[in-house]
Amino acid sequence: MMLNDLPLLILLENISELIWQALEAAKTVLDMTSNKRTDAQFLERMMLEIEGQTLTRTSQSHVATNDHKYTNQTCSADSDINCAHDSTDSEVVLVKTQETDRLVELLGKILRQIVQSGGGSEIWGLYARWHKLKGDLTMCSEALLKQVRSYQAGSFSETEEFRDLQACLDEVQMKLQASSAPSA
Repeated sequence: MMLNDLPLLILLENISELIWQALEAAKTVLDMTSNKRTDAQFLERMMLEIEGQTLTRTSQSHVATNDHKYTNQTCSADSDINCAHDSTDSEVVLVKTQETDRLVELLGKILRQIVQSGGGSEIWGLYARWHKLKGDLTMCSEALLKQVRSYQAGSFSETEEFRDLQACLDEVQMKLQASSAPSA
């Protein structure tokens, strides 16, 4: 690892640790109040941060796997710097992957805990996004459907938001149908 990349790794670990502690505090509040005190806006911000880390991780992983196809080969004397940089990139991706996966799992536990005790339409939407992040489109579709039903049961008046939600549900259901259709 290059000395210049050490602060980046420390920063990534520190940010993840702060998010972890904030999520742990939210879980503690849920436990203490028997799942009655939830902050959907806070969970939305955490979801956005984790989704951002996941998107960054995916693009970095893509770069690390596709642009550096020959990193297992021996480096010549002229390219030692490039090989050192390549290994540092993969170390950053690995740290980010581990930290992000840990955060995704904790956020999932919190969302699951809330929806098992009822949850509101916003929480069902977050739970759907969490399942999509995990790659489980079936559960994503179920959570979106519950979000739609939650809106229908309440005094939902924003028809544009409802249309957006319905379009998202339709998109996930089409992806599910496409992935379950037998290939010819």
